Amino acid sequence: KNVSGGHIFHVITHGKGRMWPHASQISPPDRWKIVHYVHTLQGQGAAAPTPSTASSDTTATNTAQDKAK
Repeated sequence: KNVSGGHIFHVITHGKGRMWPHASQISPPDRWKIVHYVHTLQGQGAAAPTPSTASSDTTATNTAQDKAK
């Protein structure tokens, strides 16, 4: 199953189903490292975004969530 890096990052951050959120335990750069690792295991190593894009992605996610509240 091909899952985008942003989706994996979001699930690590906010949780999904029975997986609880891990935002307080794992820093954003480490979450991107996990995303890269998962993609490497799936044979998609080049598809993972770099940590330099993480700050803009998390800002967009946080802004959208703040509007939803």
